[in-house]
Amino acid sequence: MSEIVRRLLGWITVVLLLATQTAHATEPLVIYADGIKPGWFVGGWSKYTMDKAFDDGSKPVTVNMAAWNAITFQTQSPVSVEGYSIFTIVVHGGAKGKQNVQLSFKLGDKEVSKRVDLAPRKGEWLRIDVPVAKLKVVGNKFDTVFINNGSPNSVDEYSINFVLLQ
Repeated sequence: MSEIVRRLLGWITVVLLLATQTAHATEPLVIYADGIKPGWFVGGWSKYTMDKAFDDGSKPVTVNMAAWNAITFQTQSPVSVEGYSIFTIVVHGGAKGKQNVQLSFKLGDKEVSKRVDLAPRKGEWLRIDVPVAKLKVVGNKFDTVFINNGSPNSVDEYSINFVLLQ
Protein backbone atom coordinates (compact mmCIF):
# COMPACT_ATOMS: atom_id res chain seq x y z
CA MET A 1 0.00 0.00 0.00
CA SER A 2 1.48 3.31 -0.99
CA GLU A 3 2.17 6.04 1.52
CA ILE A 4 -0.40 8.25 -0.24
CA VAL A 5 -3.16 5.63 0.12
CA ARG A 6 -2.22 5.01 3.76
CA ARG A 7 -2.34 8.72 4.54
CA LEU A 8 -5.64 9.07 2.70
CA LEU A 9 -7.09 6.19 4.74
CA GLY A 10 -5.79 7.87 7.90
CA TRP A 11 -7.35 11.22 6.96
CA ILE A 12 -10.67 9.59 6.11
CA THR A 13 -10.62 7.97 9.55
CA VAL A 14 -9.87 11.32 11.21
CA VAL A 15 -12.66 13.08 9.28
CA LEU A 16 -15.14 10.35 10.21
CA LEU A 17 -14.02 10.54 13.83
CA LEU A 18 -14.58 14.29 13.88
CA ALA A 19 -17.96 13.95 12.20
CA THR A 20 -18.96 11.30 14.71
CA GLN A 21 -17.83 13.49 17.62
CA THR A 22 -20.20 16.23 16.54
CA ALA A 23 -23.04 13.69 16.37
CA HIS A 24 -22.56 12.62 20.00
CA ALA A 25 -20.44 13.63 22.96
CA THR A 26 -18.64 10.29 23.34
CA GLU A 27 -14.99 10.54 22.30
CA PRO A 28 -13.64 7.80 20.03
CA LEU A 29 -12.09 4.88 21.88
CA VAL A 30 -8.88 3.86 20.12
CA ILE A 31 -7.81 0.33 21.04
CA TYR A 32 -5.07 -0.29 18.48
CA ALA A 33 -3.47 2.12 16.00
CA ASP A 34 0.14 1.38 15.03
CA GLY A 35 0.39 -0.23 18.47
CA ILE A 36 -1.77 -1.17 21.44
CA LYS A 37 -3.16 1.78 23.38
CA PRO A 38 -2.84 2.32 27.16
CA GLY A 39 -5.22 0.19 29.20
CA TRP A 40 -5.42 -2.54 26.55
CA PHE A 41 -3.39 -5.66 25.79
CA VAL A 42 -3.24 -8.24 23.01
CA GLY A 43 -3.98 -11.84 23.95
CA GLY A 44 -5.55 -15.02 22.67
CA TRP A 45 -3.84 -18.19 21.56
CA SER A 46 -2.89 -17.30 18.00
CA LYS A 47 0.70 -16.52 17.15
CA TYR A 48 1.12 -12.79 16.57
CA THR A 49 3.81 -10.14 16.29
CA MET A 50 3.64 -6.40 16.83
CA ASP A 51 7.23 -5.52 15.97
CA LYS A 52 7.11 -5.90 12.19
CA ALA A 53 6.56 -2.59 10.36
CA PHE A 54 5.05 -2.53 6.88
CA ASP A 55 6.79 -0.75 4.01
CA ASP A 56 4.27 2.08 4.37
CA GLY A 57 5.39 2.72 7.96
CA SER A 58 2.35 1.18 9.68
CA LYS A 59 2.89 -1.09 12.67
CA PRO A 60 0.02 -3.59 12.71
CA VAL A 61 -0.34 -6.75 14.72
CA THR A 62 0.38 -9.61 12.30
CA VAL A 63 -1.56 -12.78 13.04
CA ASN A 64 -0.89 -16.45 12.24
CA MET A 65 -4.06 -18.30 13.16
CA ALA A 66 -4.28 -22.08 13.42
CA ALA A 67 -7.56 -24.00 13.56
CA TRP A 68 -10.02 -22.71 16.17
CA ASN A 69 -7.53 -20.04 17.36
CA ALA A 70 -8.30 -16.46 18.34
CA ILE A 71 -6.61 -13.14 18.92
CA THR A 72 -8.02 -10.72 21.46
CA PHE A 73 -7.77 -7.06 22.37
CA GLN A 74 -8.58 -6.91 26.08
CA THR A 75 -8.91 -4.42 28.92
CA GLN A 76 -9.31 -4.84 32.69
CA SER A 77 -12.22 -2.36 32.86
CA PRO A 78 -15.44 -3.13 31.00
CA VAL A 79 -16.31 -0.66 28.24
CA SER A 80 -19.83 0.62 27.63
CA VAL A 81 -20.93 0.87 23.99
CA GLU A 82 -23.47 3.57 24.87
CA GLY A 83 -22.85 6.68 22.80
CA TYR A 84 -20.92 4.80 20.12
CA SER A 85 -22.40 3.98 16.74
CA ILE A 86 -19.57 2.32 14.76
CA PHE A 87 -16.90 -0.27 15.52
CA THR A 88 -14.03 0.08 13.04
CA ILE A 89 -11.27 -2.38 12.24
CA VAL A 90 -8.71 -2.13 9.44
CA VAL A 91 -7.30 -5.45 8.19
CA HIS A 92 -4.76 -6.48 5.55
CA GLY A 93 -5.13 -9.87 3.89
CA GLY A 94 -1.42 -10.48 3.38
CA ALA A 95 -0.21 -12.44 0.37
CA LYS A 96 -3.39 -14.51 -0.10
CA GLY A 97 -6.34 -12.76 1.56
CA LYS A 98 -9.82 -14.21 2.07
CA GLN A 99 -9.17 -15.29 5.65
CA ASN A 100 -12.53 -16.27 7.10
CA VAL A 101 -12.48 -14.97 10.67
CA GLN A 102 -15.22 -13.66 12.93
CA LEU A 103 -15.42 -10.67 15.23
CA SER A 104 -17.43 -10.55 18.46
CA PHE A 105 -17.29 -8.93 21.90
CA LYS A 106 -16.91 -10.74 25.21
CA LEU A 107 -17.36 -9.78 28.83
CA GLY A 108 -15.26 -12.11 30.92
CA ASP A 109 -15.59 -15.53 29.31
CA LYS A 110 -19.10 -14.87 27.98
CA GLU A 111 -19.76 -13.80 24.40
CA VAL A 112 -22.03 -10.74 24.60
CA SER A 113 -22.54 -9.81 20.96
CA LYS A 114 -23.49 -11.22 17.60
CA ARG A 115 -20.64 -12.45 15.42
CA VAL A 116 -19.62 -10.54 12.31
CA ASP A 117 -17.60 -12.08 9.47
CA LEU A 118 -14.37 -10.35 8.47
CA ALA A 119 -12.82 -11.11 5.08
CA PRO A 120 -9.46 -9.37 4.59
CA ARG A 121 -8.42 -8.71 0.99
CA LYS A 122 -5.28 -9.96 -0.68
CA GLY A 123 -2.44 -7.43 -0.57
CA GLU A 124 -4.45 -4.44 0.61
CA TRP A 125 -5.86 -2.69 3.65
CA LEU A 126 -9.62 -2.95 4.11
CA ARG A 127 -11.55 -0.73 6.51
CA ILE A 128 -14.56 -2.52 7.99
CA ASP A 129 -17.17 -0.41 9.80
CA VAL A 130 -19.66 -2.42 11.84
CA PRO A 131 -22.69 -0.61 13.27
CA VAL A 132 -22.72 -1.16 17.04
CA ALA A 133 -26.46 -1.81 16.78
CA LYS A 134 -25.71 -4.77 14.46
CA LEU A 135 -23.49 -6.31 17.16
CA LYS A 136 -26.43 -6.28 19.62
CA VAL A 137 -24.17 -6.10 22.70
CA VAL A 138 -26.00 -7.68 25.66
CA GLY A 139 -25.84 -5.36 28.67
CA ASN A 140 -24.03 -2.75 26.52
CA LYS A 141 -20.61 -3.67 27.98
CA PHE A 142 -17.58 -5.68 26.87
CA ASP A 143 -13.95 -6.10 27.90
CA THR A 144 -12.66 -8.15 24.95
CA VAL A 145 -12.66 -7.76 21.19
CA PHE A 146 -12.54 -11.40 20.11
CA ILE A 147 -11.43 -12.35 16.59
CA ASN A 148 -11.44 -16.06 15.92
CA ASN A 149 -10.95 -18.70 13.30
CA GLY A 150 -14.04 -20.85 13.79
CA SER A 151 -12.88 -23.58 11.44
CA PRO A 152 -10.70 -26.71 11.63
CA ASN A 153 -8.28 -25.18 9.08
CA SER A 154 -5.49 -22.67 9.57
CA VAL A 155 -5.85 -19.29 7.88
CA ASP A 156 -3.04 -17.50 6.10
CA GLU A 157 -1.19 -14.68 7.82
CA TYR A 158 -3.04 -11.37 7.98
CA SER A 159 -2.64 -8.07 9.82
CA ILE A 160 -4.80 -5.78 11.94
CA ASN A 161 -4.34 -2.04 12.45
CA PHE A 162 -6.80 0.52 13.70
CA VAL A 163 -9.31 -1.00 16.10
CA LEU A 164 -11.68 1.60 17.51
CA LEU A 165 -15.16 2.54 18.64
CA GLN A 166 -16.58 5.82 17.38
